Amino acid sequence: MTTPDRPSENGTKRPNDNASAPREGNKPIRISLRAGERIFVNGAVLRVNKKTSIEFLNNVVFLLEQHVMQPEQVTTPLKKLYFIIQRLLIEPANGFTIRQDYYRQHLRLLDLYRDSDLEPELAGIRTLINTGRNFEALKKVRGLFAREAEIMRERGIPEEPQSEVMDEDVTDLVPPRPDRQQQGPKSAMGGEGS
Repeated sequence: MTTPDRPSENGTKRPNDNASAPREGNKPIRISLRAGERIFVNGAVLRVNKKTSIEFLNNVVFLLEQHVMQPEQVTTPLKKLYFIIQRLLIEPANGFTIRQDYYRQHLRLLDLYRDSDLEPELAGIRTLINTGRNFEALKKVRGLFAREAEIMRERGIPEEPQSEVMDEDVTDLVPPRPDRQQQGPKSAMGGEGS
């Protein structure tokens, strides 16, 4: 399945959210990056020094910088799960250790959100992780942020930093974006409540 580019808010082309998911055939994906923007490609971090376009000619796992959640944005248990899955994509060489973190957090979430509509969603996410479909799992978690916020409000659970995610190695891996140092955190994948 090939996904066409879509215009972003500033008019540059952006791939659809599932653009880095496996595709059938060898149809290329083209993305445009602004000067100074970073992209995470198969575990490598690339930064462009001027506005440029990149064309991926084969299957690749990538995250645009705007989709990367910063450690200070991890304020709920589900956002912590997102951050862990994001690490699977950014640090593939550490997959075994990160998967252990994933399974521990998954069990915490099952306990915390027992008897809620998140429980079957979490099972689906685990299936995606178990089958190596990490990008799809990331998207699915992102889609549950709004529902988690509702459940947390209903149950009187406050949003607060998930401090154990602030590991020195992790914060070095995902340095803050210059535009986020002055502003408050935004949603991980752009847009409100996404």
